Amino acid sequence: MSGTIEPFSFVHTSDWHLEQPVAGLSVVPDAWYERLLDAPYAAAERVVDTTLQSNADFLILAGDILQAKWAGPHAVDFLRQQLERLAAAKIPVYWVSGRVDLPEDWPSTIPLPTNVQRLGHGEPVPRPIMRDTTPLATIEGATLAANDTVRSDLFPVRERQLYRIVTVHGSADLSSLARDDLEYWALGGRHHFKKWRRHGCAAVTCGSPQSRQPAEVGPHGCATVRVAADGSTEVQHVATDILRWQSVSVEVHSATTRSDFEHRLREHAQRLLVEAGGRSLLVQWSVVDAGCRPDSPGARLLAQMRCGRLAADLCQDLQRAFGQLEPGLWSAELDVAPSAQPAPSWQGEDSVLGEFLRAVQMGQDQLDRPLVAEQWLTDQGDSTHIPTSMRVHNAADRQRILHQVAALGADLLQGHYQELET
Repeated sequence: MSGTIEPFSFVHTSDWHLEQPVAGLSVVPDAWYERLLDAPYAAAERVVDTTLQSNADFLILAGDILQAKWAGPHAVDFLRQQLERLAAAKIPVYWVSGRVDLPEDWPSTIPLPTNVQRLGHGEPVPRPIMRDTTPLATIEGATLAANDTVRSDLFPVRERQLYRIVTVHGSADLSSLARDDLEYWALGGRHHFKKWRRHGCAAVTCGSPQSRQPAEVGPHGCATVRVAADGSTEVQHVATDILRWQSVSVEVHSATTRSDFEHRLREHAQRLLVEAGGRSLLVQWSVVDAGCRPDSPGARLLAQMRCGRLAADLCQDLQRAFGQLEPGLWSAELDVAPSAQPAPSWQGEDSVLGEFLRAVQMGQDQLDRPLVAEQWLTDQGDSTHIPTSMRVHNAADRQRILHQVAALGADLLQGHYQELET
């Protein structure tokens, strides 16, 4: 592409997954049912709002918008309404298929609005994008077979006068996609926003408008793209999520007491809500040992949280204090990291603790020796009755489990599990 072009802008979005509610909570409070069910729809509606409010010239749907058969009539009707909002504003929509939204799966009795063009079936063919009678760019799409990855040669080399956009849904190494003959890769398939740029070529995964599970922490949204007259591309991430998963670490020091820790948790929760911008939060708390001295208040607090009900009680306290607010903060879990490996000198003690640690060490050293737990889970030694989920499948898992066993056993045998004073 050479010379100047007509400046324009567009919104790039993917992975709405309207068939999937927000998941990952072991307990769902009554006040949160509607939030969890409605969040994917409200976040998708915010994408359309962003498109309209930014006066974008067009919208790209980069796959996995919904699985119509699983999502049901409500989701299909919702999507059609959003597309009709764009049609009323004369904004074209270019929709490439992902894994779950193939054209043949769309209900034949519900026609899509005329502003929607489906891409990606057969050989990639450039389609002109117009503003009235003015050409702005070309766009072409591709649909991958199952297990295929996005490759740089997926689209043929072309001579062109206009800004060139290609769109596809799939796993991609963004740094491998640089091409001199195209300007923008509109990618779907990754639920977090990521962009990569080399010279005049930008490769962008816009992410999902709404996270669905605990691993998907942080902001989610869409990409707004502005193209200048010289063909340069500016990409911004716009958060559209209604609920946001957060992972928060809280340290325990030697001098930390239970009341100190409770106060710190509440301060963290209040700060998170202030910074959330009106969103409700789903929080995974991780409690970290900041080098507590043995037999210090902090060490005893950590042991109590690992061995007793204190961690569950603290989590429930946070749920009661912040879970009923609007916007609210729901504490999904409060996880306590395992303590450090017991001191080697403890193995030499002539005590129950020493004997226990020597038995654990034997299990770590002799990889072919069955774990003692298997003897308790079997029916008269018949290992075929051990549930699959209880079996240890590899050496790394075995060592990790035995490390945790040693740390937990040391806490219990040293009496740290007893109720603590505040």
